[in-house]
Amino acid sequence: LVNVEERWYTWPVPIFEIQERNFNIWWETKNFRRSNYGFYVSRDNFRGRKEGLTFYSQFGYTQKYGFSYAIPYLTSAQTSGMGFYFSYSRNKEVAYKTENHLLIYFKNPNEYVRDEFVGKLNYTYRKGIHNKHYFEGKFVRGIINDTLKRYTIDYFVNNETEMRYFALGYFYRSDYRDSKEYPLQGYFWEIEVTKLGLGILKDEKINVTNLYFIVRDYEKLYRRFYLSGGMKIKFSPNKQQPYYVQRGLGWSDYVRGYEYYVIDGQSYGTAKLGLKYEIIKPHIYQISSVPIKKFNKFHYALYGGIFVDAGYVNDNMYSLYNPLSNTFLYGAGAGIDYVTYYDIVIRIEYSVNKKMEHGFFIHFGAGI
Repeated sequence: LVNVEERWYTWPVPIFEIQERNFNIWWETKNFRRSNYGFYVSRDNFRGRKEGLTFYSQFGYTQKYGFSYAIPYLTSAQTSGMGFYFSYSRNKEVAYKTENHLLIYFKNPNEYVRDEFVGKLNYTYRKGIHNKHYFEGKFVRGIINDTLKRYTIDYFVNNETEMRYFALGYFYRSDYRDSKEYPLQGYFWEIEVTKLGLGILKDEKINVTNLYFIVRDYEKLYRRFYLSGGMKIKFSPNKQQPYYVQRGLGWSDYVRGYEYYVIDGQSYGTAKLGLKYEIIKPHIYQISSVPIKKFNKFHYALYGGIFVDAGYVNDNMYSLYNPLSNTFLYGAGAGIDYVTYYDIVIRIEYSVNKKMEHGFFIHFGAGI
């Protein structure tokens, strides 16, 4: 017998998020003007078919409006699905270059300096619970004002004030982890190919291809000891890319100990290894004073561990002003992971990098 408590399907949720690349950057200044606020309304079981419908309005540093609609099952076989996504955003401040591994910003408090429209259409195929194919078509239109153009030479292709392009993407994932948010056992691997610029539009000058490979493994060593390791490689054969689309380390991918750095480049690789000990096993605490069953259970677990990360960024464009590019990077440290309600993970780590810089860092999500 399996007893379940269904999650709440309709979520009217306020938005409050910091604009910085990670929490540690924001904590240095604690500048609430670099934050976003607003709300979104999400229906997770629209029409009773597990379809997802979301509308959102966001203000603050980035003004953004959009909606998404996901249909997980197109047929009775429940192997294929599709989704739509549209958004419009604009900013009065944008980063237009990287110097000494710090983002350099241009700001005009009187007008918006960048507008962006994104439309996506995707198709998924999933036979069984472990393997998934994902195809995506995307249209992007970005516009910057003339003043910002004077400060940069490569924000868009040929330093123009507008860039429009279509893109195609495909990824395949084989996932055998026991948890997506905080895995302890199992493994997964993923490949991804994206092509920016298909030559459909007359002024579609961008031509960038990105290839990604990710593999991660999680093992239980003995009783409460767990070992995890992972590797990610991004390869792009295009040496010259507009600043608008190129990404190295320091954004969603990073080597721990270098949270304050942006290490630009067209290709990169990272490797991570961690050993953790289960201090407090997963527990469920029921709050008797809360009458709603969906919200009266409090989940928590606590882990401590040590880790070592390494990485390398290959850069053909910005290394003259960013000396960490084209060099090996490594960092190590120890930390505490707190896993709680609705798959929330809070990590507090102490790291040191190869420059012997060290300190405490806070992250939200699993380290590997």
